[in-house]
Amino acid sequence: YTELEWRAEWRVVQEFESGQMLIDTHRHRFALELTDYLANDVFAQHLLYGDKDCFRYAWLMSDSPYILATDRPAQVGVFQQGGTFARHFVAQRHNGTVYFIH
Repeated sequence: YTELEWRAEWRVVQEFESGQMLIDTHRHRFALELTDYLANDVFAQHLLYGDKDCFRYAWLMSDSPYILATDRPAQVGVFQQGGTFARHFVAQRHNGTVYFIH
């Protein structure tokens, strides 16, 4: 992967939510292999902030197309005994229909 170049336009890119991804593994094999490389490389891990950055920069470095959700997730939860709050993130469509709970 040493022939891949850093490009200045990568500076401002929305963070990937790596816990909620749908990936065509055949189409994006190179990006996934690069993600694995970045996640397991000691030097890269000193520069990156975990798996989210590994996915984000692997997709950028490989010029793999991707689409991020346009609507930000909401938070839902309940108060439990003792005052703790059990929190979950909810992905929803623009009309409010929930399609994913994390």
